[in-house]
Amino acid sequence: MEAAESQPAPAAAVAEDANPTPAENNNTDAATTATDAAAADAAPTTADGEGAVKRKKKSRLEKRMERHERTKIAQRAKRKERNERRKERKRAGLDVATTSKPLKPSEQTPSKVTVAIDLAFDDYMLSGDIIKIIKQVQNCYGANRRTRKPVNYWVTSLGGASKARLDSLQGSSSWKFERDSRSFVDVFPNKRIVYLSSESENVLSTLDEDAVYVIGGLVDHNKHKGLTHRMAVERNIEHARLPITEFINMKARRVLTVNHVFEIILKYVELQNWRAAFFAVIPPRKGLEDKAEEEGAEEDSDASGFDYGDEGEEDEGEADEEGEGEKEPSDAASESKRQKADEQDNAEPAVKDSV
Repeated sequence: MEAAESQPAPAAAVAEDANPTPAENNNTDAATTATDAAAADAAPTTADGEGAVKRKKKSRLEKRMERHERTKIAQRAKRKERNERRKERKRAGLDVATTSKPLKPSEQTPSKVTVAIDLAFDDYMLSGDIIKIIKQVQNCYGANRRTRKPVNYWVTSLGGASKARLDSLQGSSSWKFERDSRSFVDVFPNKRIVYLSSESENVLSTLDEDAVYVIGGLVDHNKHKGLTHRMAVERNIEHARLPITEFINMKARRVLTVNHVFEIILKYVELQNWRAAFFAVIPPRKGLEDKAEEEGAEEDSDASGFDYGDEGEEDEGEADEEGEGEKEPSDAASESKRQKADEQDNAEPAVKDSV
C-alpha cells in the first residue's frame, strides 16, 4: 500500500498540468498588451520629436526677435537724444553742424590751445577703471580728429597699466597725439599750467592760447574726492573750473567724463561760447536748463556742483575709426552697487575731479 502511494503521477497528468488553461492564456495576453502599451507610451514618436525641434527653433527665433527689438529701441533712443541735442543748440542760438567722421588735415585749422590728460593715477584705480580711462583717452583723440579746430592733445605720465592698455589697442601706435612718460610738470613750464578741477574756486572765463589745461585722468567712483585739486594746491599749480553752473542747471547727477570735459573745450575753441559748448556736449538726459531763462534760480551749495571725471562708462563719446570694435570687459563685482546707482539716473562713467 505504501509503495503504491509513492509512485509518480502518470505522464498524462503531468502534461495536462504543463498546458495553461484558457483563463491563464487570457491573463498572459492582457499583461503582454499592457506592457507593450506602456512601452509605446514611453518611447517618443516621430511626431513628438519633430514637435520638440519646432518648439526649439521657435524659441531661438523669439529670442532673436527680442534682441532685434531691443536694438531698435536703443537706436530710436539715440536718435531722439541727437534730435534733442540739436534743439538745445538751436535754443542756445547756434545750430552747429557736427560730423561723426574724422576730418582731413586740410579741413582743419589747428588752434594754439593745449590740453593734457594726466595719467598719474594707476595706483588709485582698479583694472576695470584703467580700461575706462584709456577708452576716454581714445575718445578724446577721436573728438580732436572730428573738430574743425583741433587742440594740441597730450597724454602725460603714461606708463604702467595705462600704457599697457593703450598699447594693446589695435593701431594705437599710429594715433597722432603727443604722449610722454614724464609728469606734466616736467613737460610744461609751471607758469603755463592750469589744472581743471571742480573743487577749484577759480572760474575759467576764457581759454588762453599760451596755457596748458590739464585734466586729471582718474576714474575712482568718488573714492578719492578732491585728490587732483589737493595735488595742484600742494604743487602750487594754478587751478580752475569750467563755468558750468554760471550758464546751466542740471536735474540729473552732475558728473562729467574726461572726454566730456575735453569735448567742451574743443567746442568752446570752435564757438567761443560756453553756453553753446555745454548744450552741444553734455547729454540732454541730464536735464539741462538754461540758467538765463530761469527766474530765482537757487545757488549751488559747492563751487561748481560738478565732478569732472568719476566713473566712466556710458556716453563716453564715439570711438575713433581706428579704435572701433574694441569691446570693454565688464567691471568686477565690487562695482555692482555703483552700477545700480548709475542705472537710476543714467549717469555716465566719469573721471573724477577733472572738470
